[in-house]
Amino acid sequence: MPEKEVIHIEGFDGYTKIHLIDNSKKVSSYNIGKYEKMTSNIFYKCDKSHIVNLEKVRHFEK
Repeated sequence: MPEKEVIHIEGFDGYTKIHLIDNSKKVSSYNIGKYEKMTSNIFYKCDKSHIVNLEKVRHFEK
């Protein structure tokens, strides 16, 4: 799937959930570390379980 369609990537229990712009989700048996290595610099790993597409960020909350 094209990176521009991915909003964020979420790791859970050794699996990865990929959240897409059409509000669908894909589940992968790969762990989040595999996706961290595969993504480009438009993605940022903000904690151990989440990688976000910086082009899709609308705002930050404190």
